[in-house]
Amino acid sequence: MLDDLRATLARAEQLQDPDAALDLAIGVYQHAAGLIALLEEVQAEAKTLITEVFTELAITEADTPSGHCYVTRPSVQVRYDSKALERLIAESEQARALLEPYRKVSERAGVLTIRRRKG
Repeated sequence: MLDDLRATLARAEQLQDPDAALDLAIGVYQHAAGLIALLEEVQAEAKTLITEVFTELAITEADTPSGHCYVTRPSVQVRYDSKALERLIAESEQARALLEPYRKVSERAGVLTIRRRKG
């Protein structure tokens, strides 16, 4: 299966027609994404079974020949509405003065997004 996908990519690299090469590469990407999704389903099922065993045995950690698994400690995650804070900063000098020292801005490059054609 993986060899077939790699062979298709290798064929795409040899094509003189960029549109045809792009189409093959997108097809391989989407096929691989489908396989990954199926594997993630199996992975989720295994995790559910592990959770059930942990619950049944009233344990939070296990060592087996296949690996080690454990339940992490609970934690709290705090998020702020950045759009609302940006509006507040734009409207209020006082808010800007208070929040500006803690404001960090970073740029992120665009990412290639590949989607299945609709229809």
